[in-house]
Amino acid sequence: MNRTRIITFLSVLLCSWVFQVQANIVISGTRVIYPAKEREVTVKTTNMGKEPSLAQVWVDRGDPNARADNANAPFLVTPPLVRIEPGKGQAFRVVFTGESLPKDRESLFWFNLLDVPPLPKDADANVMQVAYRSRIKLFYRPDGLAGNPVKAAESLTWTRGAASKGGTVLQVRNNSAFYVSLASVSLKSGTTSVKTDGGYTLAPFSTQDVTLKGPGTLPAGQADLTYSWVNDYGAAVSQTSTLTP
Repeated sequence: MNRTRIITFLSVLLCSWVFQVQANIVISGTRVIYPAKEREVTVKTTNMGKEPSLAQVWVDRGDPNARADNANAPFLVTPPLVRIEPGKGQAFRVVFTGESLPKDRESLFWFNLLDVPPLPKDADANVMQVAYRSRIKLFYRPDGLAGNPVKAAESLTWTRGAASKGGTVLQVRNNSAFYVSLASVSLKSGTTSVKTDGGYTLAPFSTQDVTLKGPGTLPAGQADLTYSWVNDYGAAVSQTSTLTP
């Protein structure tokens, strides 16, 4: 087999592997909001695949390595394990089991869904079965918090941080009781612009460094700041302001 044929074979194999690990079960929404006054909330899912899938669900405290059998978050999800037929939906009930959580701010947890597809009918001992896990934020929101999530995101305060070889550093302050999820941040001065590589999650009453990268060096002085944040419905909202020295 010559080099060209080998590369072609590996490319086809890689494409096949990527296709196999795509999730069949899709969660409706990118986050779960749990108001403390509610007895339970519902997370809706749909099997978009052509085969049935087995879904296992649980909530963790932020450890991505936590499993259903060792996650100790104060939430019960039912049914914990269910088969979802192709084209059908399944609603999962999330119930807060009770714990002493802060009453002056939100608490962050993670909702997990493990999608286990069935083995092919003609599978042999050499078949590898791949499960796909979806993981989205779950915000526990106490009653009576001052303000609201929209004002929290709109009222972030930004300042220039210390110079860094890794890029332009901004310090952002979240003065609210709500978590703010930043999808992107960019800064432009003249013809030079820098932006983040990914998103940031800002905890309530916290200050965090945000690193922006790009070609060239952003000059000191006034710059146009644009940031995108994610609201309760999972939609990205853009905010623009001027950052002064």
